[in-house]
Formats: sequence, structure tokens, C-alpha cells
Amino acid sequence: MKYPSLVVCFVLVALLGMGSSSVVAQKSAYPTKPIRWIVSYAPGTTGDILARALSPRVSESFGQQVVVDNRGGANGNLGTAAGAKSSADGYTFLLAGNASLSINPHVTPNLPYHPVKDFAPVILLGTVPLVLNAHPALPAKSVRELVLLAKTKPGHLNYASGGNGTTTHLAGELLKMSAGIELTHIPYRTAAQAIIDLLGGQVPLMFTAVPTTLSHVRAGLLRAIAVTGAKRAPALPEVPALAETLPGFEVTVWYGLLAPAGTAKDIVQRNFTEVTRTLQTPEVRQQLGAQGVELSGMGPERFAAFVKEEFTRWGKVVKAAGARPD
Repeated sequence: MKYPSLVVCFVLVALLGMGSSSVVAQKSAYPTKPIRWIVSYAPGTTGDILARALSPRVSESFGQQVVVDNRGGANGNLGTAAGAKSSADGYTFLLAGNASLSINPHVTPNLPYHPVKDFAPVILLGTVPLVLNAHPALPAKSVRELVLLAKTKPGHLNYASGGNGTTTHLAGELLKMSAGIELTHIPYRTAAQAIIDLLGGQVPLMFTAVPTTLSHVRAGLLRAIAVTGAKRAPALPEVPALAETLPGFEVTVWYGLLAPAGTAKDIVQRNFTEVTRTLQTPEVRQQLGAQGVELSGMGPERFAAFVKEEFTRWGKVVKAAGARPD
């Protein structure tokens, strides 16, 4: 009478073992289909270049294609919103940065996403410092000379930006607050238009990402007064950091990969591992270094804390500047 019961037990144990093996197999098999990276930048921008430098190699590591889906527009808001609304199944990720995750939510109320609540950060890919460019006709050749000139002629110095609420605008506002000077902000519809006027001398100052005006600086068409990273930029080693004169001053454009909130932690970790491996390859480091990108590799927990810190920090700057969308 006991033998049938024993048989049933053996069968149940076997079935349970098969079930658990199946679960393990499913987890280890990830990914089983292509992965999509929603890139909140237009083709040809630094964020897009990052995605296209990394995606082929991550595809090789996974054995599944990583598809780059450009969703530029509204200063990154369109792509970021699309990423927030995506399924948390491990097959859609967002490549976004400080504009849509740290600044825009404070400048434009009621965006259809929350930068902290709607995402599971995977990895901080890299940062790009800004450079404070001056037209050669401006007599100031250093931060100290610029501050002295601004204090001698309060409100007479202008600086251009690619629009209200952009990183280049707020970098100027942070400079004003940090140095205790007055500068008049001249917003342009696009950064390209602003740079044309900067080169022509119609406006004397402008913050840009280092790669944007690097060729103009090297050609002597613009003077690089300082960079905004915590230390000097490898692309401009002879140019001091603003922090050397104004301690604590730091502004960088940063780029990260995030998953929709609710994505399984093991999937987040797996993607962090594969992307990190790609970031460490000499080819990628050389390619992105030439673009002025300083690679990071900050992991999920630290990156999540970083996003919160940046969101809080830039909220204060936006409020102090009274920045509003154009």
C-alpha cells in the first residue's frame, strides 16, 4: 500500500525538479529576442554616437541584436517619456541624460514621466564637460579676469545659449551665482545659431560641450577660458577647470542607460555587466574619447543615487534662475 505513495512522491519530485530547471533555463537564456534602446537624442549627436558605438558590441555579447531607436525632440522629453511608458520586461531601455532627467522636469511642469520614480538606472555611461568659450576680442583671458571685468561693468557682459532652461543656459546662471557677478543671458533658438554669432563677435561668451567648439578653439577662432568638469579635460589639458578658481563648480552633460521601473534586478545587473565590458574595450574608449566623452561605468545603485542628487541640485538652480521654456 505504501509503494504507490512512494511512486507518486518520486514523480512529484521529478516534476518539481523539471520545473525549477525550466525556470533557471529561462533566466539564463535571457535575452531571447532583440533589445531596444530608445535614444532620446537625434542622429549624429553625442548621445546617438554613444549608442551606436556600444550597441554592436553589446549585441555580440548578448547574442541578440540591440536596436537603436532614436526619439529626439523636445530637448529629450519625447524619448524619455517613451522609455517611461515601455514594458518592464527587460527588452526596452532608455539612453538619456541630464537634460531630460535633471533639468527639464523643473523647467517644464507636468511632464508625462518622473525621472526618479519611473526608471531603474542601469549604468552611467559617461560625461562631457562644458567649455566656457570667449570671442578673441574679449579682453578677459582667464576666469579671474572675466570676474573682474564683469564686476567692473555690471550687466554689460552677455552670454549666449541654445535656449532657456538648457544646460548651457544654467551653466551661465551657476557661474553668476558662484562668482557673484551679473551677466545678461541671450537665448537663441538653437545652439548652432548662437555659435555663429559667438564666432562673429555679436555675443562674447557661451558655454558649449567641449566637442562642439573644440575645432574652433584649436583654430584660434575662439578662446577657451575654462572647462566645467571637476578637473581639466583630456581634450583641452592646457585649459584650467573653473573649479580651480571657483571651488565646487562643476557642470557636465551626462549620459546613462536606464530601464523602466519594475524591471527585474537580475536583468538590470546583466545589462550593467555587458555594457561595462563593452565600455572597457580599447576601441570604444578611443572612439568615444575622441568625442570628448569621459567614460564612467557607475553601477545601478550609485547611478540611482546620482540621478536623485542631480535632480535636486538642478531644481535649485532652475528656481534661482527663474528658467522657463521658450
